[in-house]
Amino acid sequence: MSSTNPLDHLISQALVKTAAPISRRSAVGTGLKVLFGVSGLGVNGYLFSRYAGTGRKVRRMTAQAIVPLNSVLGNCAGLHGYLCTGNCSTSAAGASGCVKSDTTKAGSSWVACCNTKPAGEAKSFQCYQMLDWVCTTRGTNWGTGCDGAAPSGTVWFGGTQGTKVYTCTEMDSNGTTYTSGTTCATNCTQTQYPNSGGVC
Repeated sequence: MSSTNPLDHLISQALVKTAAPISRRSAVGTGLKVLFGVSGLGVNGYLFSRYAGTGRKVRRMTAQAIVPLNSVLGNCAGLHGYLCTGNCSTSAAGASGCVKSDTTKAGSSWVACCNTKPAGEAKSFQCYQMLDWVCTTRGTNWGTGCDGAAPSGTVWFGGTQGTKVYTCTEMDSNGTTYTSGTTCATNCTQTQYPNSGGVC
């Protein structure tokens, strides 16, 4: 009587014939995917082959979406324009003659506290100094799929803007994070950032 598992024997014969680098686990997973696919169940064979014969329970796995920080900051109440990302970036296709606000000039920026965590997570507030970029020409797809919202209010630009148009807002984090928006606001003022034109 042979001590070789019949399944192992069949797989090893197939490997010799095809010279393919595949393991038993992978072969079982592939077989189960095909079996369930043909039966219309569409169950991922990997989960079964991953734990097949190990005596371990298969844990229920839930995928939690990773929310990019730009998407979270784009919802900050203190932001009055588009973030400098994607189609609204100063390096987007078609953008030219872009100049950043000079923060050594009065009225060059504003400050605001923003929650940096997505909905459902404990809030964490950060003080941001927000300053605008202006360009001679905006990117070709400016305003499409950009984080933030359509610009409103004053263009906070330190320097001579001339005929350049608002393109995006840069958010520079300052100081530490706070669990309370009120505590953050106390430490995010024009006193700390004297050239900021306002507080949101």
